[in-house]
Amino acid sequence: MLKEEGLNPICFEQTDKPGGTWNYREVSNMEGVASIMPTRHSEMYQYIKDFASEHDCFKHIQFNMMVTCVKRSKDYDETGRWVVT
Repeated sequence: MLKEEGLNPICFEQTDKPGGTWNYREVSNMEGVASIMPTRHSEMYQYIKDFASEHDCFKHIQFNMMVTCVKRSKDYDETGRWVVT
């Protein structure tokens, strides 16, 4: 959809894997305790990876990139560009 508008989306991921906050290893000492959320994080993480693969999203992700600041560029009004550091 963004590509159809002439935009080149880029996603910055701090780690070497997709998933953001869903990319962690589940460790719990509370075996057998019912959860109000029936979907485990591992299922959600797998869904994110599968979706990204199916829709060719990985080519838009730059891994091992930590974003510390996002601000409008000086020529933002003309270009719509942002400065990402």
